[in-house]
Amino acid sequence: MNAYKLFVERVGLVGITNILISLSSLIFIPIITKSFSTAEYGIWAQVLTTIALLPNIANLGLPYTMVRFLSAEHDKVKFKESFYPMITVTTIFTLIICGLCVLFAKPIAASLFNGNLKILYITVFISFFACVNL
Repeated sequence: MNAYKLFVERVGLVGITNILISLSSLIFIPIITKSFSTAEYGIWAQVLTTIALLPNIANLGLPYTMVRFLSAEHDKVKFKESFYPMITVTTIFTLIICGLCVLFAKPIAASLFNGNLKILYITVFISFFACVNL
């Protein structure tokens, strides 16, 4: 019975968290649109899209593969033998993507962020941690 109670508490916590995340965007977007100009709001939307897109490209689908193939694995040694190479490949590919973004900073910033290099560097920095988090 204790395991069932723990499971229900965790599912409830995830449900409440998802509701709060949904409500935060409902409250946050009108504030952002009122305080930003049209160009600033477009850049902000572009930053959010870039931060959402880069981790999905850089992770090569490995987190989903890990969940599929390692979820039933109980042997810690076999789990480590699969987990560490996946995280290493993901981190290396993330560094390559972020490095390419920094290498081609001027053209990317000109096309996405109206030539603002600071926004590009901040986006790359956040995207790196989003990739590692994913």
